[in-house]
Amino acid sequence: MSTPRVSVCLLTYNRAAVLPRSIESILNQDFQDFELIINDDCSPDNTAEVCQTYVERDPRVKYFRNERNLRYAGNQNAAMERARGNFLAYVHDGDVYYPFMLSEWVDALTRQPTAAIVFNAVNVRAEHGIEAGTHVHHYEQLIPGKLLFDEMIATSSSPIFGIVMLRTQALRSAGKFDPKLPVLADVDMWLRMLLEHDAAYVRKPLYEVMPREVGHINRQPIVNWAIQAERDRIYVVNLARRYGGWDRVPIALRLRLIRKRLAENGRALMGCALRGSFIKLAEGAHALSAGKPFGTTVDLRSAIAELSGNFARGHKSTAAPKN
Repeated sequence: MSTPRVSVCLLTYNRAAVLPRSIESILNQDFQDFELIINDDCSPDNTAEVCQTYVERDPRVKYFRNERNLRYAGNQNAAMERARGNFLAYVHDGDVYYPFMLSEWVDALTRQPTAAIVFNAVNVRAEHGIEAGTHVHHYEQLIPGKLLFDEMIATSSSPIFGIVMLRTQALRSAGKFDPKLPVLADVDMWLRMLLEHDAAYVRKPLYEVMPREVGHINRQPIVNWAIQAERDRIYVVNLARRYGGWDRVPIALRLRLIRKRLAENGRALMGCALRGSFIKLAEGAHALSAGKPFGTTVDLRSAIAELSGNFARGHKSTAAPKN
């Protein structure tokens, strides 16, 4: 069996009803040198049956079901281990991928040899298929990694969605997705990679993010403090990683990040109060009062200790490349 140039890793959990539109749009790409690895995170619905029909129909499709639910970070790691291509694309269940997505990504990474990750403008749709808007940035085709890293830290946000293409070897060299960040481990990974590599950008939409159903982790009516804690940890710890330790971070940068996190967490507290969700309000107030630095929900000393003092590159992977 020849090695495909691209491994498309489709992450899915309990969304059998919307999974076919994602699979179909991937199989209909104008770039065809790929394998489609469906990574089922132990879904309780009929995901296995849906995927099996595609396995029987197209030899490029491979289906794997995790023995237990690994959550987002763990499923990303499992997909990484299964990938064989020189390029690895992470895609999500339910979203729709334009036919030129893979070819645009491959072309961007081919033209920009210092880039290890490529992302793009995105169409986001609201309920009933009504277009909510296009997320587009005015980046150049090649973005210096540390420049984008510093922007993400300064804004305390990520312009890079979880749907991207990466150089497989660079991803593995960065280490595994952090399982202590079960929802936002991808943002942490992008920051870690940007400290070592540049990024490529495609200034046109390559896919549509479709609405999530009620109850989905990405559709929360009230603040989820566990996710807020992940955001705090990601930005505080990666700023420390950038400078080789929190004590080495310039004071102005520390204060700017803490003010940014305090403002976001403060708005979340206000939202709880306005909605009359006093349990969530108390939960958030308790988490923030215990945070070090204040205004965040993170225990910086413990979080940094878990990194074993290796701020420069983050965790190392023990997985041997399968390319």
